[in-house]
Amino acid sequence: MTSEPRINVSSGRPLEGLAHYSRALRAGELVLQSGTTAIDRDGNVLGKNVKAQIDAILKLARGSMGAADGVFENIVRARLYVTDSTIINEARCEFESALSGINPVVTLVPICQLARPNQLIEIELEAVDDAANDALHIDASEFTQAGSAAISIGDRILIGGVVTSGGSATEQAVAGINVIRELVRRAAGNIEDLVAVKFFIVDISQSAEIVAQAGRVLGTVRPTVTTIGIPALADSSVLLIVEGEAVKGTSSTRCDTPHPHFAEFSESVVVNDQIYLSNFTPVNRSGVIQHPGDWAAQIDYCLTDLESVLTQLSVSLDDVIVRRFLTREDAEMNRVYGDGPGWFSATRPTALGCRIIGHQHDKSLVSIEAHAVRGARNNIEWRRVEL
Repeated sequence: MTSEPRINVSSGRPLEGLAHYSRALRAGELVLQSGTTAIDRDGNVLGKNVKAQIDAILKLARGSMGAADGVFENIVRARLYVTDSTIINEARCEFESALSGINPVVTLVPICQLARPNQLIEIELEAVDDAANDALHIDASEFTQAGSAAISIGDRILIGGVVTSGGSATEQAVAGINVIRELVRRAAGNIEDLVAVKFFIVDISQSAEIVAQAGRVLGTVRPTVTTIGIPALADSSVLLIVEGEAVKGTSSTRCDTPHPHFAEFSESVVVNDQIYLSNFTPVNRSGVIQHPGDWAAQIDYCLTDLESVLTQLSVSLDDVIVRRFLTREDAEMNRVYGDGPGWFSATRPTALGCRIIGHQHDKSLVSIEAHAVRGARNNIEWRRVEL
C-alpha cells in the first residue's frame, strides 16, 4: 500500500502517547478504531449502564474515525468485549439499535475485566470506504451472534462470531467451521480462500484438541489461528465462539508459513500486501514457556517473535496497523506504560487491551495479536482531534 494514504489520529488522551497507539487510523481504504471504552479526557467513566457506555463509545468513534476521513456508515466489523456475560444480550441489542441500518458483522466476547471496575464494555470497529453502497450482507442470524452473519466487500469475506450449542467443545468447533464454510460459499467464495480463524474458548485447556479437530475438518486449507480463553457465557451450553475471514480467489496465490505448534494451521498468511498472523504467546518453538511469572518479559518475548516473523516476510513492526494485548486475569502487570522498549513508538497502530481467562499454556500471562500491511509505515499523516 506504499502509494495509498496512511492517517493516524490521536484524541490527545495521555495513554495513547505512553502506550504508543492511535485512537483511529486509515490504511488505504481501511479505517480502524482502537478498542475504545467510555471514558472522558480526565479518565472518568461515562455512563453507569451498558447502553450509556455504548452511546458514549460510538460518539467518540464517530469523531476519531471521521478525523481519519472515515464514514461511520461504512463500518463492516465490530468486536464487543463485555465484562459481564449476563449483559451480553443487552449489549448486543443496544449496539444493533445504535447501528441500525449499518449491520456490520459482530463478535461478542466475554472478558474478565477492563482497566476500571465500572467499565462494562470495550468496542473495536473497522470500516471500508464505500461499504455502505458496495458491501454484500449475508443474513443468516441462525448462525451468528448479532448483525450480518457475513459481509463481502471487495475480495474480502468477513464472518462474525459463530455460536452453536449442544455437544462437546470440539463438536461445536467442527460445527462452527462448517458454518464458516457455508457463509463463505454464500458470499461467492471457497473454503480454500479462508485466511484466518479465531476461537474464543470457555475451557482453554481443550484448545489443542479443538484446533486439531478444526484443522482436520479444513483439510488442506491452512489459515492463521488464534485461541483465547474466555469466561463462561450466560448460555452454558455454548462452549466457544468462532470468527473467520476469507479473501476470494487467493487459494493459489497466497503464501503460508507453518505454525510452530499447530500443524493444521499457519503462523502467517500473506495475501498481496495484507499479512494475517496467528496470535503470539511466550512459548518457544520447542513448546517451552519463557519468562514464567514475568508479564513484561513475556510481552517483550512475544513482540521479538512477532518482529522476527515479520522480518522474514520483508516487513517490520512499523507495518503493523493493529495490535492487541490479552492479559490473563490474575497476572501482575509489572511494568507501567511508557517504560520498556518503544516497540510501536514510530508508527502507533490501533490497539486493544483487556483481561481474559487465560491461554493454552497455563503459565502464559499474555498473548499478542497483530495485523500488518506491507508499506503501512510509509508517508504517515498525523492528525489530532479533541474528543
